Amino acid sequence: MRPINKILIATFMIAGFNVGCSEEPETVLEQPSTDDTNIVDGVPESSPLYLKLGVQWESADEKAGFERMGNCAFDADSPLESTLNCNISVPEGQLYYSNVNFDIGTLSPEKCPIISFRPYYYLRSNTAGFTPPGDTTVVDCSLQSDPKCYGGAAPTLIPEFPKNTGLYFLTFVSQNASFKLPSENKTRWYGTDERVNYLVTNNLTAFETPVGAGPRQRVGRPDPLNDPQTWFGYEIKCTTHWGRELYTIKLTIRDENEENNDPLGGDEYTDWF
Repeated sequence: MRPINKILIATFMIAGFNVGCSEEPETVLEQPSTDDTNIVDGVPESSPLYLKLGVQWESADEKAGFERMGNCAFDADSPLESTLNCNISVPEGQLYYSNVNFDIGTLSPEKCPIISFRPYYYLRSNTAGFTPPGDTTVVDCSLQSDPKCYGGAAPTLIPEFPKNTGLYFLTFVSQNASFKLPSENKTRWYGTDERVNYLVTNNLTAFETPVGAGPRQRVGRPDPLNDPQTWFGYEIKCTTHWGRELYTIKLTIRDENEENNDPLGGDEYTDWF
């Protein structure tokens, strides 16, 4: 597996780019903004590292705001080298038809010089003859260099993935940055009756799905939390200029299958459960 390289973003816009799939979606990395105050709605004052996750219906006006689904943030007095496990769920139909926004930042830039964001991804195949889901062209995954050999959010969000697998920014330039992932409905197509949410969701269970077994094709993953060979979860990290990791947010995004245990409800948009 390639090392986790990251692309620097600053206060300028990064151009959209295409990722090969059944369609060619354009990914938009929103321009980071600078916080002039030490207060952000829903985030503890002087938080050294926070994440705000929001969704926006794909049919909404481009300038429409994102509906907040959850916040995860460290308190100002959180001890160094802490890890925060963050779990956020979204109704599955809403998630399928929505853009997802990751707003990441700090309210204490002096405590958090560098912020990096690694979206989740997994290796679908490491064989030479692999047909990606929703595609008809065989690709060579033996070198693990083709984005079509991978699933998850990173191949869509990260330019030149898998050469690069994350993004970072310097907080003295900007205290926060936002990254918008296009809706699953726009980005992935696996067939007329196949509606899935695992472009975004990363609550995988510890089981093996053999390559070739439907749209969930991937190399088996024995550990549901971390497999350094085939699986990488969402991580937001705050580090010093010397690379010391000060704060880490590990994010799990789930889709809600039904409301209030509705007896008529069920799993209509497949995720990893």
